Amino acid sequence: MPVSAVDCVGPAIQHTRDQLFRNFRFSQWARLALVGILAAEVHSGGCSFRNFNIPMNRPRPRGDEFLPTNFPHIDPAHLGQYLGLIAIAALLAVALIFVFLYISSVFRFILFASVLQKNCSIGEGWRRWQRTGGRFFLWQLVFQIVAGMFFLLLIGLPFAWAFGSGWAEHAKEHLGVLILGGIFLAGLVLFSLLVAVVIQVLAKDFLVPIMALEDLDFADGWNRLLPIVSNDFGKFVIAEHSIAGDFLRG
Repeated sequence: MPVSAVDCVGPAIQHTRDQLFRNFRFSQWARLALVGILAAEVHSGGCSFRNFNIPMNRPRPRGDEFLPTNFPHIDPAHLGQYLGLIAIAALLAVALIFVFLYISSVFRFILFASVLQKNCSIGEGWRRWQRTGGRFFLWQLVFQIVAGMFFLLLIGLPFAWAFGSGWAEHAKEHLGVLILGGIFLAGLVLFSLLVAVVIQVLAKDFLVPIMALEDLDFADGWNRLLPIVSNDFGKFVIAEHSIAGDFLRG
C-alpha cells in the first residue's frame, strides 16, 4: 500500500531525533546549522512588546513638527550622478538577491541529503547537488516573476481603472462602491498570498525530494507531485502541522 503523508510523520520525527540527539556530534550540528541558514530555513518567532513601555502622557506633537526644518540642497548638475549611484546600488541589490537565491536553492538539496543520509558534507554536497539546485533555482525565478506580475496586475489594474474613470477624484460620490471594492480587493490579495505560500511550501517540502530522488527538472517534478497532492491534500496539510508539533513536543 502507498504511504500517505500522515504515515510519514512518525518515522520522519524519529529519524530527525536520531540524527540530532543520538551519538551527538557538535561538528554535525554546526554543519547542519550552516546548511539550514543558507537554505533559508531561518524563521523569526515574532516580536515581544512585554518590556516595551509606551509613555501615555506625552503631549501630542503638531503636524509641522514632523517636517524637517532644512531640506538638503541637491545641485542639479550632480543629480545625474546621484541617480546613477542609486541605479547601480539597485542593480547590485538585485544581483545579490539572485546570488543568495541560487545558493539557497542548492543548499536546499544539501539539507535534504544531509537529513536523509544522517551525514552533512557541504563541499561534497555542493558538487553533488549543484545541477539539481540550478533547476530548482529556475523554478524559483519563474515563480517569483509570475507571482510578481500577478500581484502587480491584481493591485494595479483596479487603481488604474479608479483613477482613469475619475472615481478617485470624486471619491465622495462613489464612497460605498470604493469601500466595498477595497474590502473585496484586500480579501482577494490575502487569498492569493495564501495560495502563493502553499505553493512555496509544497515546492520546499515535497518538490525538492521528488527532484532529488528521481532526478527530474521542476516541470516534471510538479507533474509528478500534483496528482499525489490532489489525491491526499488534507493529509498533506495535516502532515505539515504535525511535523512541527510532534518535534517540539518530543
